[in-house]
Amino acid sequence: MKVVFPEFSSSKVVHFKPGVVTVPKLAPPPVYHLIIGIKSLAKIGAILNFAGYSLTINSIELPV
Repeated sequence: MKVVFPEFSSSKVVHFKPGVVTVPKLAPPPVYHLIIGIKSLAKIGAILNFAGYSLTINSIELPV
């Protein structure tokens, strides 16, 4: 799966191997389209700042 984070870089492309989850028909619809795990975030060098509520990728820090 090819993913681009336009808020951080319009040219950087990251490749992930997706883990697909099937949602039962009677379940409420999912809230998120994509959830990226800690191992994948570490692979791309992302920095999660829980105290400051921010995410940093490629030296660009944005609030979360």
